[in-house]
Amino acid sequence: MKYSSHIIIVLILIIFYYVFYYTSIHSFEKKSFFYQNNDKFWAHRILTEDEFNNSSLVFNGVEIDLYFDSLNNYFLIRHDKIVNNQTLEDFLGSVDNSKMFYWFDLKNLSSKNYKKSYDRFLFLDSLFNLNNRIIIESKNINYLSNFKNFNVSYWLKDYSFFSSLFNIYKIKSDLIKFRPNAISCDYKSVDFYSNKFPNYNLICWTNNMNYNKENKQLTKIVSKKNVKIVLINKVLR
Repeated sequence: MKYSSHIIIVLILIIFYYVFYYTSIHSFEKKSFFYQNNDKFWAHRILTEDEFNNSSLVFNGVEIDLYFDSLNNYFLIRHDKIVNNQTLEDFLGSVDNSKMFYWFDLKNLSSKNYKKSYDRFLFLDSLFNLNNRIIIESKNINYLSNFKNFNVSYWLKDYSFFSSLFNIYKIKSDLIKFRPNAISCDYKSVDFYSNKFPNYNLICWTNNMNYNKENKQLTKIVSKKNVKIVLINKVLR
């Protein structure tokens, strides 16, 4: 009898997991996306002009990590402890970016700097005509939503059953309230977020992906209609 009850509990948990993971919780109306190209691969984590120049020979777009310096009123190109010490303005002025698309990961967007950050992007747009070629990403969607003239993406945490069980409805609420142009996540979470929000534009990165062993998964991700950009760390062509 105990054995049977255990089986029933396990089956209930399996069904619950299946329903949670695979079913949609909101059907959003499809939203147009600024980047319309079948070549979805972009270069990940560009920090130097040389990296940009090499990537521009192969990719249509690049991802750059930014920190906003409120004291000096400019963006610094930086990833965690790796610091370029070059401003975004100087960087864009030193490379041929007339046709390149950009994904800017704004690492430190906050209540204290979002207005200045937005104004700075407007200034950079006036210099380099960036508006229709960039998407700005942050986990702080409430501040990012003020970037009215730009494409924006809501950075989402990696899928984890227990944490996602509680977070997913906040994400749903945020998407309904702020309607960013896209959501962004790690490649391992693409299936989950695509299941939950099937019509939502999604962009992703492939950190620590073994491109040889996980080639089928990468192909599956790229083939998804809602997936618009996939960041990669090496040339796969």
